[in-house]
Amino acid sequence: MQIPYKTRRLLRRLGGVALAALILIVVGWLCWVIWADRYVVYTRDGALLDMELDAELPPGNVAIPPDDEDSISIYFNEGDNTVDTNKEQTQLRGYYIDVTTLSTPENIAAARERLNKLPAGTAVMIDVKSIKGEFYYQSQVAGAPMAPVDLAAAEELIKQVIHGDYYAIARIPAFRDYQFGLNNVPCGILHKSKKGLWRDEQNCYWLDPSNTKVLNYIIEIVGELKTMGFDEVVLTDFRVPTSEILIYTKDRSEVITKAVEVLIANCSSDGYPLSFAISNSAFPLPDGKSRLYLEGVSASGVGATAAQAVITNPEVRLVFVTNTNDTRYDQYGVLRPLESADVLEQQEEQ
Repeated sequence: MQIPYKTRRLLRRLGGVALAALILIVVGWLCWVIWADRYVVYTRDGALLDMELDAELPPGNVAIPPDDEDSISIYFNEGDNTVDTNKEQTQLRGYYIDVTTLSTPENIAAARERLNKLPAGTAVMIDVKSIKGEFYYQSQVAGAPMAPVDLAAAEELIKQVIHGDYYAIARIPAFRDYQFGLNNVPCGILHKSKKGLWRDEQNCYWLDPSNTKVLNYIIEIVGELKTMGFDEVVLTDFRVPTSEILIYTKDRSEVITKAVEVLIANCSSDGYPLSFAISNSAFPLPDGKSRLYLEGVSASGVGATAAQAVITNPEVRLVFVTNTNDTRYDQYGVLRPLESADVLEQQEEQ
């Protein structure tokens, strides 16, 4: 049977249109795949597409499950710069230096000038690691990422705090660490989809406080800071976050209490002050030299907050971190921004 000429022409036209449409679909699909590649997240359960992923974040790495035989390392410092932990614990008065100051050489230079004007014995707390997991000094911890700043200048400021006549306090995030979560997916807190780790409003991963590898990592960092000469280490973000889109079935209070016990046993066995920034002032901090650091407490709420504390010697072991000069904080330990030192020190002299 012969197909009429007009029918053949129509079929050829339809075939040409179909072929052109197919080519457009394939090209469009390839372009979409190339564009969407930046939003692909690889986890232990496979790959998923996260359209909210920040394109500037570093690429993910294949997660390696933690070794069942992970052990907790204990560091000792018995050199000339060993901290004298036999001294009687006193009430803290001083200042803090945050990551904003460490971000530019100009801020660092201004901070160093202010430090030179402080009286001997002033407490100075400085951030040495960010919530992204980046260090502001040349850490010897395996795989420790360095902060994208003038590291030499940041290290000089840190050394000035350590070796100056101050009470030197290092501050680090405990369970909020983007880089460690990225490289150790089994150690993090899962998104409810079970296809990746949950991230907070600042795009950071949170770690499971009951995970041995996580605690071992913190202990290793604290040991390094102790060896460097810091008089005390404060762990911030010491909690399990709450959100409707994360999965955490363990008892949060029990997990945090156990984490404190493990860290105190391995970092403060010789009386070294390992302290915690916990939002609940009623947290049962173990006896010893550990302090409880509180942020975001208004001056009018100092008394009520302190009354909830169940620690011995709260005037010494309770420290308010504030950005105001209100004297109602001064009944307890208090740290204020280093930028306020010029005004406060002048008031002290009058």
